[in-house]
Amino acid sequence: MKTLVIGAFVASSLLAPAAWAKPPADPLATAKAAAKAGDVLGAAKSFGAAIAAAQKAHDLVAESDAVAALEEWLEKLPEPAGASAPTTTAAPGPQHALVALLGTLDPKRNGAFASAHAVAVAILAGATRTGEATGVAEAAAVLDAHAPTPKSGAAAPLLAMWAKGVAAARAGDAADADKALEAAAKAFAGHGWTRLAALASVELAAVRAKVKDDAKTAEALEIAAAGFGDAPDLVLVQQWIGASRARLAGASEAALAPVARLDRAFGRVAPPSSNGGRGGDSLGPGARSDVAKYLDKVPPTAPIVEVKATNDGLVIRLPFRDAPTKPIPFPHEQRPWEDRGGVTLELAGHAIAFHILDLIGSAAQPNDQHVPSRVRAFYPLAVGETWRVAKNGTVTVGP
Repeated sequence: MKTLVIGAFVASSLLAPAAWAKPPADPLATAKAAAKAGDVLGAAKSFGAAIAAAQKAHDLVAESDAVAALEEWLEKLPEPAGASAPTTTAAPGPQHALVALLGTLDPKRNGAFASAHAVAVAILAGATRTGEATGVAEAAAVLDAHAPTPKSGAAAPLLAMWAKGVAAARAGDAADADKALEAAAKAFAGHGWTRLAALASVELAAVRAKVKDDAKTAEALEIAAAGFGDAPDLVLVQQWIGASRARLAGASEAALAPVARLDRAFGRVAPPSSNGGRGGDSLGPGARSDVAKYLDKVPPTAPIVEVKATNDGLVIRLPFRDAPTKPIPFPHEQRPWEDRGGVTLELAGHAIAFHILDLIGSAAQPNDQHVPSRVRAFYPLAVGETWRVAKNGTVTVGP
């Protein structure tokens, strides 16, 4: 009898392993716990794991939630006082968190809310402001891997070229750095990608300033200065002025002439204040937004939203609407665009990002943001290109 009881117990255990298995940890909950505990690198990796898991499951809502939580945490993370790497006296800062996050994402995947290429761009932007090397090699490797990914748009190989130039500059190879950075800066400017042109021009100017070539240094800065226009993004211009003066400290007045000109025109002009976003709607139980009703009916590869860059601006098409929008002039600052049917985008010049997928229709809307997110996946568009997001979370950029 005893043998039968033991046998029955063992058999039931083998037949029902789920009763004894430990449930898998929620990576987003793990990330939030690590962030609360002050584990910067652990939190960044766990946020990345949450994003990667959502993307693998083709769960756009989970991906959006993870990116929103990551964004909120990262913006509150203090910068270390002049430390280029974590030490016993300086805790890891946002740049180190971005590098840790980068290692968790697939460089060949174009994500709807987060993408390795966008994190790499943020790392290079931070390195350009400070002149430090933290994360540059990793970002360059990711952008090099991303460049040949099909349907990634004209930006992909140009971002890789820029990254190659920054990496060469950190390695002390001035000739290779100059060649790659000049080509990237001019290409960015030619497409109207003002922020990327500003970043590349500062790095190029810093390379040329080291050899005391004032004329060439000024030419590098002029690539960006000429593209800002008469009504520029004031936050971007003032950041460019600050980064240029910091990276080119000690340079001559002749070398800094484009910076001085922009400083006189815009350096002391107050940027516009942010407008508060619309509050959420109060809806009854079981409410479904227009986009949710559409998604219920279509296959995984069906588009949720398409945005085309034209000579006159951005044209937005939602397949659950009768017609696309009229061209929206390329905005100077980053600003949200809302359909009120469950889709909210972020527009920043020629670049586009997905901000909210609201399946209920009750989500509050974002404020105007004048400082770009360091983790949200913005996609720069060349004129004639269309950015498409599918129900399964894949993003394509192309004609």
